[in-house]
Amino acid sequence: MYKLEKAEYGLNLTLGGDIGTAVAMKLADELEQVLPAQKGEFSILVDARGVIPYERKTQEYVFKWMTLCRQNGCRRYAIIVTSPVLATQASRLAYEAGTGELERYINANEVENWEEIAIRWLVDGIEPERTAKPIKSEA
Repeated sequence: MYKLEKAEYGLNLTLGGDIGTAVAMKLADELEQVLPAQKGEFSILVDARGVIPYERKTQEYVFKWMTLCRQNGCRRYAIIVTSPVLATQASRLAYEAGTGELERYINANEVENWEEIAIRWLVDGIEPERTAKPIKSEA
């Protein structure tokens, strides 16, 4: 499942559940249509809180998403995760796609203001760790 929407800074991409090959391919096709219409540089917030780690074939499409976004002017990505495995997969793919320096990963299990942090990175380039409010543990 995915939902792609316009935002002030560019695009919001919400991903959920098991992103299989068919869904990943459909999103790649949609990005090929949507991205050229972006005017100038833009940023993307990827909410991947509900995503389980990608299968190998799906990872090929995630790589394609990243490459398409970079080629069409994406200047920053904020990826919201709850799975360390997914964050590691995405980080490796970003490195391979040449987008690693543009991306920041925010673990929604560790900070309460993940959306605020993401938007500050996307719009103003403020590093996430500078504005994070850790979730207080119940001691």
